[in-house]
Amino acid sequence: MSIPWIHHSSFNYSTETWRFCNKNITAKLKKVNGRALRLVFNEKQMSYCELLDKIGLPSIANQRLAKIVCTVFKAIYSDHAPRSLKELFEHRKSHYDLRGNDILTLPKANATTYGLKSWRFMAPKLLNSIPDSFRTIRSFKFFKNKIRKLDLSGLIQS
Repeated sequence: MSIPWIHHSSFNYSTETWRFCNKNITAKLKKVNGRALRLVFNEKQMSYCELLDKIGLPSIANQRLAKIVCTVFKAIYSDHAPRSLKELFEHRKSHYDLRGNDILTLPKANATTYGLKSWRFMAPKLLNSIPDSFRTIRSFKFFKNKIRKLDLSGLIQS
């Protein structure tokens, strides 16, 4: 069935940007997504989460977070990433044997909206929050497949 995948690509476009839109717009997007899935499957009784499970997709929030983590991964480990993106991230340097490997330095944030909730702050924080076994992977394809199965929504508060 091709309709769900066409529908999926429309909702997955530019998710790094849409992650930071306000909650009302996110709720509307979720509602439209649910209506489209109900129409495709001709299901009026199933909940939105059940429909996502039926099609095998994570929630919109989790898709957005996974895409952010994948973008950071590509910026750090890919030779093809733009230099301006690579310069946003720096590995934390420590003389001590700390618990995590490949931890990124968080930039200083002076404000909540344009500091703590910015892409520049949230992206390295999210990558630092995933399990250490994920951060040691160097193959993007393998990383992308594993990160999609991880529930990222609980790692960062909205």
